[in-house]
Amino acid sequence: MMDNLDAIERWRAGLDDVSKRRHNHPHGVWVHWRRSLGLSDSKHSHRIKRRDLPSPTGQSVYWPQETIRRAALAMKKSGSNDFFALAVAALHAAIRNDADLIELLVTPKPKQPKVNAAANVAEAVA
Repeated sequence: MMDNLDAIERWRAGLDDVSKRRHNHPHGVWVHWRRSLGLSDSKHSHRIKRRDLPSPTGQSVYWPQETIRRAALAMKKSGSNDFFALAVAALHAAIRNDADLIELLVTPKPKQPKVNAAANVAEAVA
């Protein structure tokens, strides 16, 4: 910012009083001066927008109840509060070998029965 102080002060001198009061913090002055030049804010330029991500393809993985149970027990047994350690423990317990992984990928997700929400509400009220 100090390297561009003269240019920033010239830019700020051309602002009306309301804008000068609005941009009185060094960070705000820096960001708005860069925008006036058409430069992006380098702090945020690395963010990935959702529309730039590839759309998911294929089927999602169905996690059988037994696999989730193994993962939960491993997380509990680890006694850790570290999310990375918990994730490792859960994944090691959920996918113990190649057969577990293949089973996850080929096991079809069970069909959920269609539920009539209005009927459920009527039953709960009655």
